[in-house]
Formats: sequence, C-alpha cells, structure tokens
Amino acid sequence: MTAGLGVGIVGAGKIGAKRAEAIAASPGARLVAVADTDPGRAAMLARDFGITAVASAEMLLERSDIDAILVATPHRWLAQVALAALSAGKHVLVEKPLAMTAAGAAELVAAAHASRRVLKTGFNHRCHRALAEARALA
Repeated sequence: MTAGLGVGIVGAGKIGAKRAEAIAASPGARLVAVADTDPGRAAMLARDFGITAVASAEMLLERSDIDAILVATPHRWLAQVALAALSAGKHVLVEKPLAMTAAGAAELVAAAHASRRVLKTGFNHRCHRALAEARALA
C-alpha cells in the first residue's frame, strides 16, 4: 500500500494544473491520475506530473488507489462529478461554485453526510493579492 491520500483530478485545465502542483508538493498526498474531456490536455498534465491520464471521470472513480477527487471542470459539471465521486466513496474538493443552485448544493451536502466523506469547496480568492489591496483601500 502506498502512503498518503491518493488524489485524482477531473479537469486538466488551468485550475486542475494549479491544484496538481499543490497536491504534488503536499507530503500527505500523492497525485495518482487525471481525467479530462480533452484527452490531449489530460495527457499533458499526466506527463508533467508523472501520473496516469484516463479517458473519463468514471474511470478515476473506479480506482482503488484514489481516495479523493478534485473536481476542476466547467461550472455546469462540478456538482454532477462531485456527486458521482461521493457516491463512489471518494472525498471531494470541488472548485467553486459548489453547485449551480442551492438545491444542488444541498444535494451534495446530503450525499457527503450519507457517504461519510469530506466535501470541500475550493475558494482561495480571499487571499488573492488584489482583494487584500482592495480591503486596504476601504
């Protein structure tokens, strides 16, 4: 068994790549695989981090070496992928917005409770330099 939390990424665009950097640098986690609707983009990210590119999110969810899924898809797919990941017994970090509706967000929270898995929304802009400068002007 490999040590550390095994993480898969759904979405190999700009945010997925930034999160891959952070995961790769984390001593408590290991980046395992990536999926994207653009196979070439997934392959590039996989090559950059020495991980596996797979053809679909479903393939990531079937892997026993993945404990958590980072969802970095376009907004319209975030909740759908996050719900599938929770249903598959994975912990989930979903980029903002958590869902497109309050009902969708509530469904995710209920699924997290039912699966006894962690659900977290990525929101790092509160520390963004431009926001800190705007607060200083107020």
